[in-house]
Amino acid sequence: MTDDKSKSGKISNPQNGYEGGGSAGGDSPSLSGTEKAAAKSNIEIVARQAARLRAMEAGPMEVLPHGTRLYFVDKGWESSIIETDPNVRTVADLRAFEEAFKDPEVGTVFVPKGALVTLDGLMRICRKYAVPKVIYKEEEGKQSDA
Repeated sequence: MTDDKSKSGKISNPQNGYEGGGSAGGDSPSLSGTEKAAAKSNIEIVARQAARLRAMEAGPMEVLPHGTRLYFVDKGWESSIIETDPNVRTVADLRAFEEAFKDPEVGTVFVPKGALVTLDGLMRICRKYAVPKVIYKEEEGKQSDA
């Protein structure tokens, strides 16, 4: 039987694990179902944060009445992720937009390209309800360069 330990006493055979950390060896157990779910959830959270940050930095922004911030988002990966974010309310028309604005649980609203929501309608509802929200309005434009 061969000894897989180096002089330091650590395992040095790649099949049994790497010395000093790094990738797992060939016979190491894979992630459990719970660990996989947690890793996937963490990746989704980071993706949502990256998409919002990129949208805020890349596109023009307007401050609407009562502190509401309106970000214009190019149609692309950022808008796709923001639209599916469970913490964001996606609206298709001005009535749904108004309902989202009245809901105190909603802090962020996404208006996809093609939604029946005009800038004048946004301004009117912002003035009417006087609560600050974050709005992402998708528009056709230059694709992100990321």
